[in-house]
Amino acid sequence: MRILHTSDWHLGQNFYTKDRKKEHEKFLNWLLHCLTANQVDALIVAGDIFDTAAPPNYALEQYYRFIKGLAKTPCRQTVIVGGNHDSASNLQAPKDLLKLFNVHIVGSISKQSSVEDILVLDNDKGEPVGVVCAVPFLRERDIRSAVPGETYADKSLAYQNGIASYYCNMLTEALKICAGLGGAVRLPIIATGHLFTAGSELSDGVRDIAVGSLDGISTSVFPAGYDYVALGHLHKPQRVGGHDTIRYSGSPLPLSFGEARLAKQVVIVDFVAGKPAEIRTVEVPGFQAIESVKGDWPVIENYFDSIRNREDEIWLEVVLETDDWGEQAKVRIDALAKGTSAQVLVVKRAGRNVLALRETASRPTLAEFLPAEVFGELLKLAEIDDEVKRTELTLCHDELLERAWQRWRLTKDED
Repeated sequence: MRILHTSDWHLGQNFYTKDRKKEHEKFLNWLLHCLTANQVDALIVAGDIFDTAAPPNYALEQYYRFIKGLAKTPCRQTVIVGGNHDSASNLQAPKDLLKLFNVHIVGSISKQSSVEDILVLDNDKGEPVGVVCAVPFLRERDIRSAVPGETYADKSLAYQNGIASYYCNMLTEALKICAGLGGAVRLPIIATGHLFTAGSELSDGVRDIAVGSLDGISTSVFPAGYDYVALGHLHKPQRVGGHDTIRYSGSPLPLSFGEARLAKQVVIVDFVAGKPAEIRTVEVPGFQAIESVKGDWPVIENYFDSIRNREDEIWLEVVLETDDWGEQAKVRIDALAKGTSAQVLVVKRAGRNVLALRETASRPTLAEFLPAEVFGELLKLAEIDDEVKRTELTLCHDELLERAWQRWRLTKDED
C-alpha cells in the first residue's frame, strides 16, 4: 500500500493584499498529477484544508473540483481530517455523500465512539491493506472537562493526558479491527493528527499555535504501535523527535515571506507486509515568486537592479537595515520598483519593535507590523504578570481577529 500525506492547504488564504486562487489551483492540479505519477493508493490530508471557517466560494469550488478529479487517479481512498482553521461542521456536512466517492471526512471526533473514526483501506481487489485512525484537531472540550480553580500547569497536563489517552484508545481499537480481519501479518496502522508537538520547528506563517493547547504536545502521546503518524499544523516539513515515522508534511505553499525560503513537499509512504515503512518526499514546485530583500539602501538598490530583466511577477518584502527611514522611505522603494516585475507588499525596518519605535523621531505605520506583534507589545505595556491571563487575552484577541477576517471575506464575496 502506498499513501501520500499532505496538510495545511489553507485554501482561500490571502497573502497580504494578494489572493492565491491561481496558486492553489495549480497546486491541486499538480497534486492530482502526483497521485497518478506515483500510483498512490490512498491520500491523507491532515487538517487546515481551508484558511478560515468561512472560506470564499471559489475555495470551496476548488476543493470539490479536486475531489471530483480524484476519480481519474489511481487513488482509491482519501482521508481528510479537520484542522484548527477548519469549521468541523461545514467540513462534515457532505460527509455521507462523499463516502460514495471513497472520500472519508472527520471534521471532529465522533460523539458516539472513536471506532467510527477508524477506517479500513482496501486494495483494488477489495482486500484490506491498512487501517487509519483519523484524528482531527483535538480541542480541549473534546477530551476533557474544565475543573474549577485549576492552574495553568494543571490545564496543560490534563490536556496532554487527554490526548495521550485518546491516541492509546484509538490504537487499541485499531488492533482489535486488525485481529478481526485475520491475516498472517498485522496490517499497518496509520494515525493522523493536527497539533503542535514539543520541540518542533515553527515558521512565521503559523497562526494560533496555542489555540486549544497551552504547550507543545510530547511525542510520547503516540504509542509505538502506530506504523506512521501523519501530522498537520506546522508549515515546515520535518520529522518529529527524531522519529522517521512521525512527520509534518508542511504546507504546500509558503504562507509568509519567511516560509518562502523553505522547500515545500508532500510525503509518500510505502507499506510492505512485515517490513518498516519506506518514506520519501516529493518537492512541491513554486507557483509564485515570493522574495524578501534585507539590507541597507545600497543592498536594496542592487537587488532592484538585479531583477530589471525578470518577467515573472515577484511578491516582495523589503526589510531596511538603516536608521535613514523617514516618511519618504516607501516612496523611494516604490520608485526603485518601478519598471520591474516586483510588487512590494511589505516595507519594514529590521530589528525594531513597537516599543522601540515609539521613541524615534519618525513614527512607523501599522502596516509595518502584524496584528499579533502589536497585541504582544500592548500586553508588555500593560505589565500583566499572570501567565494564564496573558494566554486567555491572547486567545480572545486571536478569536476576534479571526471573526473580523471572516466577516471581511463574506463582504468581499458579496461584492
